[in-house]
Amino acid sequence: MTSSPFFSVIMPVYNKEPYIRDTIASILAQTFSSYEVVMIGGVSSDNTDVICREFVEKDPDRFRFVIQTGKGVSNARNDGILAARGKYVAFLDADDLWVPEYLEVMANLIRDFPGAIFYAGGFSRLYSDGSVIECPNHLRRGYIDYFQQALWVHTSALIAAKETIIDVGLFKTDYVLGENIDLMIRLALRGNVAYEPTILEVHPVGRPGSLCTSGAKNIFLPIPGEPELFSTERTPQIIQFHEWQILGMAMANLDRGYPKEARKQLKGVINNRKK
Repeated sequence: MTSSPFFSVIMPVYNKEPYIRDTIASILAQTFSSYEVVMIGGVSSDNTDVICREFVEKDPDRFRFVIQTGKGVSNARNDGILAARGKYVAFLDADDLWVPEYLEVMANLIRDFPGAIFYAGGFSRLYSDGSVIECPNHLRRGYIDYFQQALWVHTSALIAAKETIIDVGLFKTDYVLGENIDLMIRLALRGNVAYEPTILEVHPVGRPGSLCTSGAKNIFLPIPGEPELFSTERTPQIIQFHEWQILGMAMANLDRGYPKEARKQLKGVINNRKK
């Protein structure tokens, strides 16, 4: 690749041998060509890394393989972000799929709404029984207020400028779950989000090895956005959003066997209303 790509696709890879070829195929099918793929791994116990290196050997200008420096998806994504050559980073998990127009549609969104702090698109959840639930949130294309509209964004439909993510501190590596929400909160505290309601990504749910189904049992979960949400301007929308985060994580921690910590988190709602 003779010049810096517009997008760097950041893809952590860990034990995704059954799915990763399909994921990479969805990248290669993109109608927008100015991108590189940064795969971060080196710790898989199956043939995931071998498959990734095959693509690097075939097209080293398009594909790169980075050995991750720490454990977990946050460390892997951070390694990929720091290695990226593109102005914008687009995240794609190794078992998710993009529609062919994904990068083209998002490039147009960036062009039309250059003042956004990050960019998000609609996605669908694909369940093992074949059922599909679309998640466009019924929002119009353009600038939105992340906190007021409580937008749910999937990581594989999220794009932001590389330098912006570095500036807010990258992904927090001590988060087992919710690291993506935490990053989006810290980004959204700095400005508006631009949203594209078109369904652009497919997220298969419940696959073996998914962190969402197997990675958070008996692990205490912190509240995304702390302490940043306490130090920023306390608008009613941000207070309400933060209370929702506290309640959600407290309930999750009750299920995980952390009642004392959950009660402490629930007191945060009361403290919020006193400020």
